[in-house]
Amino acid sequence: MGDRGSNLHRSSLRSSFPPLWPILAAYMIWVLYIDKSPEHGGRLSPWFRSMGFWRYFADYYPASFLKTCELPPDRPYVFGYHPHGIIGMGAICTFATESTGFSAAFPGIIPHLLTLATNFRVPFYRDIILAMGICSVSKQSCSNILKKGPGNAITIVVGARRRA
Repeated sequence: MGDRGSNLHRSSLRSSFPPLWPILAAYMIWVLYIDKSPEHGGRLSPWFRSMGFWRYFADYYPASFLKTCELPPDRPYVFGYHPHGIIGMGAICTFATESTGFSAAFPGIIPHLLTLATNFRVPFYRDIILAMGICSVSKQSCSNILKKGPGNAITIVVGARRRA
């Protein structure tokens, strides 16, 4: 019985320290202390934003936008999005993907949808939303994006803070 008990103890120790823990620990250190992308414009990936999957995503909700005027890319922009709802799916479709054709309608304008900073603490999810160009809604983040120059745009989903 003593041999079986020691094998059980060794087995539980091995399952307590999976081989991927050092990689996950390094990733979490990167996320929490080193990477400041959510405050500095994200890591927008045109390839990821243009994936065909997003068209199905927009069709499911259904999400669309209507262009009513020209927006020259010679200045930064601040957009407001309403209604908020639980999750602003229309905002995601329009300002975080190419599923509704925003970049084709407004060439030279780079949209950044903004969200709460707590969304960037969720492992791997944060990398997905950073690739979509989603950034933190903090004052510092808004300032950093708009200071990048003409054509940069931020989208704030108004009315969200009170319920969040």
